Amino acid sequence: MHRLLLCLLALSISVATSAQTSKKKYKKHDTEKTDSAATAKDSSANSVVQQKPDSTPKVDSSKLSKKKDYKKANETAKEKYKGESPSTLKKKPTNTNTVTKPAPKQKPMTAAEKKKADQEEAERQAALPKGIESYYYVFPKEFLPVVMEFMAVKQAESPHLKVRDDNTMRSEIIRFKDIDKGYIELQKPGDTKYTRMQVFKKPNGSLVMAVEQSDCQNGFCKGTLNFYSNDKGGPAANTSTAKKETPAKKDGATKPDATQKTASPDKTATPDKVGSWKDVTDEYFPEVDNKFVLSRLKSKYKKEYKDLELYNNKAYEDNEANLKKAITYTIAPQDAKIVISEQYLPCLLYEMIWDGKKGKFDLKKNEK
Repeated sequence: MHRLLLCLLALSISVATSAQTSKKKYKKHDTEKTDSAATAKDSSANSVVQQKPDSTPKVDSSKLSKKKDYKKANETAKEKYKGESPSTLKKKPTNTNTVTKPAPKQKPMTAAEKKKADQEEAERQAALPKGIESYYYVFPKEFLPVVMEFMAVKQAESPHLKVRDDNTMRSEIIRFKDIDKGYIELQKPGDTKYTRMQVFKKPNGSLVMAVEQSDCQNGFCKGTLNFYSNDKGGPAANTSTAKKETPAKKDGATKPDATQKTASPDKTATPDKVGSWKDVTDEYFPEVDNKFVLSRLKSKYKKEYKDLELYNNKAYEDNEANLKKAITYTIAPQDAKIVISEQYLPCLLYEMIWDGKKGKFDLKKNEK
């Protein structure tokens, strides 16, 4: 009985010990399982965190570390495009195949519009200087004393202004013009002197300008004559402006006297003026026959005054200088010719008639 109790006690202790050991074993297993689950959870959470994309913008560390040097960039650009103009740096169109649309066609003018346009063009053309007038406007003032004198008058009237040699100023001294016959007459207001210009055309297209400068005193007019040539804008002639009153005698004939050249072209004149016109008086000035002139005048004076007293008083036959002073040269615009006469009597001695085919004057005696 006593043994039985001991056996039961021992068995009870053994069962209790086994149960206790088993409980500890299961508790340890649960703990490890729990720890393992927790570890797996933590690992899963970490994995999710690592796989989740970052919402913050990524910044290139190289860009942060290396800031742009604008000063250096500007210097590099200047060096690259050195010597090039801004126009060459303009961007070219990227699409070279672009086709530009043609501009819309203008509507044809109506009959009324065309008539009006033609009328306006005709008026504009009519207002433009033509022929002798256009030549006069560009003719060197150094060859036209009347222009230079008029400029001096206007300058004295307006000393605070600079008087310019232009078309407006020159038009104020035009007294008469005949474009068809190539003639123009100039005169300052209230002056007794006047200038006549007559243009003649040569076969090659170049021009010859006759310039008469006359002065009328006490009912008698005396004129001088010069000739100028325009060889289509040729080089400037290094000549003087000759003022020929009467020819000099040579072998019974007369020709220009070189000692009568009194005025020289202005060295400051523009090349397009002096360069296109040159003095050719020696080439075209007429050679008159003194014997014919004396015979003609003697006959005329005797017929006019019934005797030769007045003729002898002029001493034409004894003093050639007196004869030279008495002969005058006048442009006759109605016939586009030049007449040579004695200034005291209406006695026509010669006519200078232009031969356009030969490009020279034919000197014709008047024996009537």
